[in-house]
Amino acid sequence: MADAASTNSVTPSKRGGWNTEDWWAVAIAIVVLGGALIAVWVSRPDDVDQRIEAWATADANVDQLLAAGNVSKSERKAAETAVKDAQKKVAPNPLAAWMGKTSGWKDDPRLAFVDSKGRSTVVALLSLFTGMGCLFGLGAWFLGRRMDQFIPGFACLSLLAVLAQVLADHELIKHFGLEYALWALVVGLIISNTVGTPSFLMAAVSTEFYIKTGLVLLGAEVLFHRLLALGLPGVFVSWIVTPIVLISTFIFGQRVLKMSSPSLNMVISADMSVCGVSAAIATAAACKAKKEELSLAIGLSLSFTVIMMIVMPAVIRAIGMNSVLGGAWIGGTIDSTGAVAAAGGMLDNTALQVAATIKMIQNILIGVVAFGVAVYWV
Repeated sequence: MADAASTNSVTPSKRGGWNTEDWWAVAIAIVVLGGALIAVWVSRPDDVDQRIEAWATADANVDQLLAAGNVSKSERKAAETAVKDAQKKVAPNPLAAWMGKTSGWKDDPRLAFVDSKGRSTVVALLSLFTGMGCLFGLGAWFLGRRMDQFIPGFACLSLLAVLAQVLADHELIKHFGLEYALWALVVGLIISNTVGTPSFLMAAVSTEFYIKTGLVLLGAEVLFHRLLALGLPGVFVSWIVTPIVLISTFIFGQRVLKMSSPSLNMVISADMSVCGVSAAIATAAACKAKKEELSLAIGLSLSFTVIMMIVMPAVIRAIGMNSVLGGAWIGGTIDSTGAVAAAGGMLDNTALQVAATIKMIQNILIGVVAFGVAVYWV
């Protein structure tokens, strides 16, 4: 364990505060978005304005259907498919041949690596992971990771990611809505609780690094009009409900549970009401909590996050809750930002966008909450 921990540690940078996972996550996302933008711009069609207008019209139809609330699942799916088709027609993707993904399959898992036109996607998958490996490898090198362990570790992680996606693409599994995030969790639990996580793999296990990069990319995908579509309900869930949960939880812990440590109570309250680990760390510093109290709060948060990440999508499906409301519930309830994205993805893309948007708005409160706690503690 000591070797694994040292392998995954970050050497303090002498170049300043920019050399952190946060900054590298943003930098990698900017490179990806910038490269995609340049490629699409160069290959844009002549009638791009008309295609954009058709895309906007199709997207507006989806918003109207969601606002109606009583739309059938087939109608919503047809409308979302129309949006995707219109989006693809806006500009052809010149990088599609180098960005592979797995396909659905039933009896032969090899069919997962064949696209709808019968072409193999193995080379495209390899090129995708090679490109991402180079970008993350560059960031890892600047962060002090050992490349002789990061490279094989990232390659192994890529294979495990493909395995999780292939399992999720099975016809029967897809029918029950058991998405890739669940299978990634299952595969990881099996490895860690049987053979154990290899030390070389730990060099590439930078969960927060990957999640932060993914969230920047996801944030670029969540268009501003989606944020406006949430309107006052979205802001209410994020900025009104969160302080209420924080204060009521703290009062409950002190007066009902009679917790002996107010600082532990406050860290747990902030952890579960805002965004998990990040809020816990910020609040622990504000209320001068002990290291053991912070560790306990984080442990509780991660334990319940794993449970809720799996249970909440299942409950939402069972009671027939629509994607917008389900995504808002997930975004405002699950602690960890990464788990919010994973749980939302278990439902559908709409739930993912709503959940991520709610959580992103909620995350803005980290500094406000920490400041408020510091003032209260003085």
